Amino acid sequence: MKRIVGFLAGGLLTATLVWAGPGPMGRWWQHPRVQQELGLQPDQIRQLDDIYYRFQPELMDLQNAVGKARLNLEQAMSSDRWDDRQIMDAARQLMEARNRLEMKRLEMTLNMRRVLQPDQWQKLQSLRQALKFRWMERHGRRPPEGPPSGGPRPPRDR
Repeated sequence: MKRIVGFLAGGLLTATLVWAGPGPMGRWWQHPRVQQELGLQPDQIRQLDDIYYRFQPELMDLQNAVGKARLNLEQAMSSDRWDDRQIMDAARQLMEARNRLEMKRLEMTLNMRRVLQPDQWQKLQSLRQALKFRWMERHGRRPPEGPPSGGPRPPRDR
């Protein structure tokens, strides 16, 4: 059981580190500054939209499944009749639901990455890192390291 939990947790962490889903940039390819920074072509934007909309129904279902699994775990934890097995099963179901969601997000990201040229992908990663750095600064958190020097700045939504 511990090996399964460790495997699922590792899979979740890996998928999350590769791509945190829509995240703070949302549909990033629709932002004019990102389009300009990456040099996105109209055909690439259309392909990214197609991928996004193809995956969204299943991602929504998976997000709903995570919410239900979280609720089941909360209910098991708050029950007057404490049942270790029920709690462990509910926790396992929650981890499995999260893993399915992250794997689907990763699949969408891999499809999107195929649309981009290698240099566009690298620029996107720099933008995401700079955005994360700025978010941490705004929220009073100390970033582990500075944004890439000379890299593109993330778009400002104002």
